Amino acid sequence: MKKIIAILVIILVIVGGGAWYLLKEESAGSNTNNNEGLITFIDRNVPAEHEARLMSQITRMKNDIGDRVGEKASLDDIERWIGMGNLYYVLGYLKDAREATETALRVAPANYIAQANLGDILNEMGDKNGALQAYQKTLEIAQFSPYYVKYVDFLKAEFPERKDEYEKALIETFNKLGRQPEFLSRLAAFYMEEGRYEEAITHYEALVPLVPEDTQTIKDLFKARELFGKQKEDAKNAEAAGEIQ
Repeated sequence: MKKIIAILVIILVIVGGGAWYLLKEESAGSNTNNNEGLITFIDRNVPAEHEARLMSQITRMKNDIGDRVGEKASLDDIERWIGMGNLYYVLGYLKDAREATETALRVAPANYIAQANLGDILNEMGDKNGALQAYQKTLEIAQFSPYYVKYVDFLKAEFPERKDEYEKALIETFNKLGRQPEFLSRLAAFYMEEGRYEEAITHYEALVPLVPEDTQTIKDLFKARELFGKQKEDAKNAEAAGEIQ
């Protein structure tokens, strides 16, 4: 457990340190910091000695920043704020993680790493609309595959009624990133769920050459063909029955 937490912290701090060239002037780009009715703390069962060590790192970052805020903030200060947000997040202090991350975004609203982090924080706090907005802003800044995956999976899980938006997001991903397996598989599965078997077949057929060792994809393709055949037969029988009447 200790080793896992330590590794996670290292990864988060490294990731939080990127894209500082995206620094811009201070502007209103982050969500309103209103935590009413939201989850502000999650017990992650972090061992006391690890929490003390991470809190010490947070204190050191705060001291390094001092009174430099807004236009006085340096690139290193923004990195520190995002780093603090990551550490608070690991410890389960979601309110503090949000405040630190939004502080960075007020100075550097085009920092896509901070935007994505904010989405994760708001998601765990229970602000699903705020999280969705943060993920969307992330994609406005950086069109990277992992962020699209995060966005479409979140949209499907938390807003299942927004099917058109989900489909549109996947199709737009093709246009920007090409036909990547992770998106082809999601769109094919979506068409299967919706009973749009002909479209599912088209996407499974495009997917199979990309993942030749994935036997499940081949099975899904055969299933889609079977269901499409039955669907056409049912339609034919229904049409014949209508003519008889």
